[in-house]
Formats: sequence, structure tokens, C-alpha cells
Amino acid sequence: MLPLAESIRQVANLVMDAHSEEWVFPVERMHDRMVAGRLSKYNPDIIIGYEKSSLNTG
Repeated sequence: MLPLAESIRQVANLVMDAHSEEWVFPVERMHDRMVAGRLSKYNPDIIIGYEKSSLNTG
């Protein structure tokens, strides 16, 4: 799902000149939820997240 969402965002940037944050946030939220779900089984001691895309991961 995530590669498809990012691809759609990239095409929207090219076709509709949609460079606003409203197109970036949904993809980053999906990525965050996906990573959080995968990391939950490992229970890591440290997680390094990038800016606004680590709410659920951390």
C-alpha cells in the first residue's frame, strides 16, 4: 500500500503541482503506522524517527 500511496503523491506533484503538506502528511502517517506495527514484535530499546512521521512508532 505504501509504495502505491507514495507513487500517487509523486504523480499529483507533477500533474497538479500539489507540493503542499496536505499531500505529504497522509503518506507519512501511513508509513508511521506500518513501521509501528512491524516494530511492535521486536520491542526495540531505541527508535530514531524523522520529524513528523514517527508519532505511532515512538
